[in-house]
Amino acid sequence: MRNKSFNAICQNAPRHQVNELFEFRSTHPVQRRSIDGVEWNYILSGTGSETILIMGGPLSTPEMPYRSILNLEKDYRVLSLSYSVFDRIDNFIDGLAKLLDIEGIGRFHLRGTSLGAGICHVLIRRHSIGEIYPLKDKVDKLILSTFGLYSSKKISQIKILIGLFQLLPYWMTSKYINFIMSVSLKGTDKSDALFSIAHNRDIIDRQNNKQTLIGHY
Repeated sequence: MRNKSFNAICQNAPRHQVNELFEFRSTHPVQRRSIDGVEWNYILSGTGSETILIMGGPLSTPEMPYRSILNLEKDYRVLSLSYSVFDRIDNFIDGLAKLLDIEGIGRFHLRGTSLGAGICHVLIRRHSIGEIYPLKDKVDKLILSTFGLYSSKKISQIKILIGLFQLLPYWMTSKYINFIMSVSLKGTDKSDALFSIAHNRDIIDRQNNKQTLIGHY
């Protein structure tokens, strides 16, 4: 499955949407930088005086919010990243702070969705209790979406799911996630749904692997 080309995966998706993504990829290459032995993948574009950092869900890649990037980069610098594999949130925040310093980003606006919103909650909670941490006083405005606090039952279910991810071959895991995403898109515009399903398949089947998947969750 991982050997399938993007064109093969997207053969049923609307061609104009596929071409739009191809063009985005050609003009917004993913940058890769090693920080303390960990690789960070990200897209940084735009020339505005203010910067927006986009943090998406657990399977997000730098290109995932490409339509938002295209809209925002007209007025802002936009930084979109994927999540490097860390075992602690503290290590992620330390690495992110170093990446921002390397790219010359001081204060920034933060948009968090799903897992990204959860990380935003951590930052705000630390700020509210006066804790000193690498990103303190750097976040200007904050936008959060699609995030809720997990119950103890939900946390237990996620731990079981991660355990299954570790045991099962990756093709079975990716097939399950692709199915769940397809179900979640029922009722949406058909052409948008076909493209979203294809794009998600490309991200899961071709841009992730077992290690990155478990690390993100």
